[in-house]
Amino acid sequence: MPSMSIRNGFLGYLLPAVVLASAGSASAFQGSPPVANADAKILADFNSRVGEYMKVRKKAGESRKLKKPVDSQASINRHQQILAHEIREEREKARQGDIFTPEIADVFRRLIAQASQGSKGVQMKQSLKHAEPVNLVLKVNRAYPEELPLQSSPPTLLANLPALPKELDFRVVGSNLILRDREANLIIDFFDQAIKKP
Repeated sequence: MPSMSIRNGFLGYLLPAVVLASAGSASAFQGSPPVANADAKILADFNSRVGEYMKVRKKAGESRKLKKPVDSQASINRHQQILAHEIREEREKARQGDIFTPEIADVFRRLIAQASQGSKGVQMKQSLKHAEPVNLVLKVNRAYPEELPLQSSPPTLLANLPALPKELDFRVVGSNLILRDREANLIIDFFDQAIKKP
């Protein structure tokens, strides 16, 4: 059986090693999270905010038991106007940045910048360059004017952004990115300097 002095000597050697290893692990654990994890958390916040909007939208749509529009354009337009009005009523205090917070907008800018790289990025820039210019003063809860073209968002750009519920879409207006309610034709939120002009 080992003597007491041998055992104490072994423990004296082992404990500092354990302490050093623990300190190293703690230091690594307390380090700043990777950018990807931070972005994932911010994008989860975006999805949560979109989810909250969808709850408001559902409530607005049910408030007057809106009927699905029939094939006539007049019926579709009337449905759109009523739904937009009801959403505005539910979101009367909505402001720019409620969904696209500064942190979320920054992540989107990085994702869009990534989409603009490489050969697909060239196609995206060409698509934006040839798009019909739109001069529009953006405001949350304002309808997207019927007389102005809905500029198509390049597929390469959309592929790099979070998926949206089918009722919503992203639209590019100048250098701005808009989150739009398709059925109500309503600007939900937007942020500027999203797109660097080609």
